Formats: sequence, structure tokens, C-alpha cells
Amino acid sequence: MNNTLILMLLVLLQFARSSQLLSSESADFVLHNGNVYTVDANRSWADAVAIKDNKILYVGFDKQAVKYINSNTKVIDLKGKMVLPGFQDSHIHPLSASLNSYSCSLFGLPSVEAYLIKIKQCVADNPDVKWLHGAGWSHRQFNGNYPDKKILDKIESDIPLTLFSYDGHSLWANSKALEVAGVDDKIKDVTSGKIIRYNNSSEPTGLFLEDPAVNLVMHAKPKFTKRQLSDALFHVQKYLNSLGITSVQDALIRIGGDDGIYNIIDTYYHADKNDQLSLRINGALYWNPTKGMEQVEKMVNYRKQYSHDKFRVTSVKVWQDGVMHTHTSHLLEPYKDKPEQTGLVMIAPDKLNKLVIELDKAGFQMHFHADGDGAVRQCLNAIELALKQNGQTGNRHHIAHLELVHPDDIPRFRQLDVIANVQPIWSTSKDYISDLIKVKIGEKRKRWLQMNKSFLEQGVTVAYGSDWSVTTPNPMELIEAAVTRVRPSLPLKEKQASKPLLPDEVVSLADAIASYTIQGAFVNHREQTTGSIEAGKLADLVVLDNNLFDVDAKQISETKVLLTFMDGKIVHGNLPLD
Repeated sequence: MNNTLILMLLVLLQFARSSQLLSSESADFVLHNGNVYTVDANRSWADAVAIKDNKILYVGFDKQAVKYINSNTKVIDLKGKMVLPGFQDSHIHPLSASLNSYSCSLFGLPSVEAYLIKIKQCVADNPDVKWLHGAGWSHRQFNGNYPDKKILDKIESDIPLTLFSYDGHSLWANSKALEVAGVDDKIKDVTSGKIIRYNNSSEPTGLFLEDPAVNLVMHAKPKFTKRQLSDALFHVQKYLNSLGITSVQDALIRIGGDDGIYNIIDTYYHADKNDQLSLRINGALYWNPTKGMEQVEKMVNYRKQYSHDKFRVTSVKVWQDGVMHTHTSHLLEPYKDKPEQTGLVMIAPDKLNKLVIELDKAGFQMHFHADGDGAVRQCLNAIELALKQNGQTGNRHHIAHLELVHPDDIPRFRQLDVIANVQPIWSTSKDYISDLIKVKIGEKRKRWLQMNKSFLEQGVTVAYGSDWSVTTPNPMELIEAAVTRVRPSLPLKEKQASKPLLPDEVVSLADAIASYTIQGAFVNHREQTTGSIEAGKLADLVVLDNNLFDVDAKQISETKVLLTFMDGKIVHGNLPLD
């Protein structure tokens, strides 16, 4: 007799005893006959989950779940499928990921030639736009050369054309965009970015590195409309829900007067007020390195004004350096291929210390972008000073990216209660990692590149973020990357034949799942209500077609999300389950 038939008989027996259960005991949904990995403190398993309204009513075994069923309860036979807490992405750019490729997406294209073909198509497909914008190109495709405005001018010279790199740290613009923005050979260099100029000339080439330089051009672009923003949010939520994601931290939200082409914060706030969010969103307000301490008061006011229910303003984003492949990550020792350079420092250490002390005192969580070991140390130093002055505030500061961390600084994360915000898929790009080791940092420093397990072994809390649109937001791919250190998108035969990159940093599946669920909830101060499947917590759940503990690690990325519950409602998938 199968489990479903047993449950049906138990239901009939229950109704024989009482014609109707008290409404306080009955559930809206009962999921049974499953493999429920709760991610609670004991990492326990269960068979069944009962949901009432927006909360988990019961977690346990099928026989006990029957008492929560009445005539109105939707009973879902999981048929052995896996249930996990909803995934929580601790570093992501959901709206800008959609908007940056609104008109022209170059993501995933294999060559400069492919870029140019696609850009020509974008121009042809958008004959009425006044400014064509897109994203997705990679420096690596240019083989050591810089993108040039003259290349774009041959395609489009009548309207501005701007293209962000896939990681958002560089902008490639045509001559018309520079003209409209007032950028010419008289434009002054900026302290926290780079304007690439032609050799022996002051004329900009059309390439701008890092935000302060990028904004010299992008400030002139017309803002996205309210309709475009709300449409982008609608589609982004559907997409992320389809991946099992129920909570995120938006890693960069600009504040009034600095929002450029985006007005993300109003979009989030109004969607929340109108009960249109199917994601819990914590927002990290962007600290503009070209401005001063007057931003603290403005951020405090934004927190009061915009925090509501599912959307909360909790963090401040500090962009402390750049990215290693453009030599803008700040290193403790010079780059191997540019021995005169250690990269960019976006905010001078004395200013960084001051702002971190004040923001920590004001109750903000610091969300740092720190890619190189020099920037990581500067961030840790600032947090240490803040704790000495303010005491332990419990703000749960976190540092994202951490491509290179000096071994002396690893224990400082635990000592200072700093969370390591890791992007595990970054460690799986063979060409990228090889370039970093052979060209940028050398063999001596490679052991401390793209760490994950080293943090866990020293008691550091690790949470995962995708940094989408830089890399995929699919949790199945990121979890596979964490436990294999092999590129999830490769064909299976190639994956099986591949050796893991930096294999000492492979983590267990249980740890990877925790970093994408309960630890993400911890980052966002939501671990008391989300992040694990426990009675009384909010009903944010995901149903997978396979038990991740039963599949080959290099096939985790093939796992499909069948259902996503957020706040007790099905926001992705259909019933009945196949």
C-alpha cells in the first residue's frame, strides 16, 4: 500500500471522528510523501509540511500531518521529491540586470564579431529609440585590446549608444554618447575610476572603468520610465521565483539625486505597498565615493521612508575597489603583469574608516564590494575600528566577492563577526582563473584565490550571492559549482573529465545549501522567520524534482524547480505535480 493511499485512509478516519476540524487546526496546503530537508539547527529531515496562511503550521511525518487536513486543504503528494527552504541570494542586481539588457543583450556571445552582429541587429530592431543601451560584453574577447568608440561609430553615429560590460564595471560608448554627455579631451580624470584615452593624447577612447568614470557618460541618459521599471520588476520576480529564489539583497540602490537612469527604490516600495512583491528584498543603498558624510543623514531618512514589509532598507553598499581583469582590484602586492600597479582604491582608508564608524553607529549593515586582498583588508580594518568605538552592534557586516584574501585576514572575519559573501561560480571559469594566476597574480598567491571552504574551516559564516547579471542567478548551478569547482554549464562528459579548479576549496552539499538558505537569511536579519523549514516560520519553500543528496554532484544543475511557495502562496509551478 503506497503512502498516498495510507494518507487518504487516515484522512477518512479523521473525518469519521469529527465532521469538521477547527479552522485554527486546518491547513491551506499539506505537502506529504516527500524528502523535506529542513536546514534547521540539526539539519533534520521530514516527510510532510503543513501551511496555513503565510506560515508553516507543521513539519514532521505523514501520519501526524493528517490532522491538519480538512475539506478545503490542498493536499500535494510529493512522490518523494525534495523540499528545501526558499533560496536567498545575498548579492544580486535584479532590476538592473533586466534593464541593462533592455534593448541590447550581448551576454554569452563568443567573440567581438558576434557582438558587432548583435549590436547591428539591436540598432535595426529599435529604430525609434533616442539612446540605445545594452550590456554583456567581456574584456577577454578583445584579446588584450580595449573596446573603442570608433568601432561603435561605424554601426551607429546618429544617436548615443552605450554598453555595459557583463560585470557592470566598464562602459563602452560611441562618440555621440560622449558628445551628448559633454565628454571630450578636456574632461578631467576622476579619482575613483579611469577614463581610457588614446596613447599620447587626451582624447577619450570611449571606454570608462568603474562607476565614477562611467557616470560621466551615463548621467546624460534619459531615465527608464515607471512603466519600464514596473514591467522589469514583474518579469524579474517571475524569473527568480522560477529558480526557487524567495529572498534577495539588492546590492546597489542609488539614492535621491544619484539614481541616474534607475529609480529602483520607488519601484520596490510601491510594489510592496500594493502587495505586488513575490520576493523579500533587502536593499543596500549606494555610498557615492564622490560625495561626503552628508549621505549618512540621507540614508537614515531613506530607511525610515522606504522600509515597509517585504522590502526593507537595511544596508549600505561601499564599492571599495574594482575587478582583477581590468587591474582595478586593489592588491596588497603589485600585479604580476603590471608591477607598478596595485589597483584602484575607491575610498581612501581614512574616509572609509569614518563613514563605516558612522553608519555602524546608525544601525546600518555594511555591504562591501572588495575584490582584492588590499581592499578586503581595508574593509576589515574599518569594521574593527567601528566595533572598538561603537561596541558590538549586531549589524552583520558582509564583504562580497573576495577573489583574493590574504591568509592573515581569514580569521579576522570570525573575530569581527563579518560574513563572507561568496560567488561560487566565479571559481569555475578555467580561462578566467588561468588568466588570474598566470598573468595577474602569479603562482605564489593562487592558494588564496576564490576561497570558500577555508572560511568555513575557521568558523566564518558564509552566504552565497550570484552577482547576477554578472553570472547566472540559478541556485542549482551555484550549488553545483560550490561542491565541484567545475563549470556547471559544460556538457556532462566534459564536466566528468574535468579536474576541479582550486580543489582545496570544495565544500559539502549540506554547507552549500546552508549558504544559500539559512545563512542568506542571517545576512538579511530574517533568520527568525525564514531560511529553514520550521513551524512558525514564513512559508517560503521550494520543491525540486530530485533529491540533491541522491544525484551526481556534477548533475545538480540539471535539477528543476517544480514549485515555489512564497508567503504561503504558490508563485511558481502548477498542481498537480507530475
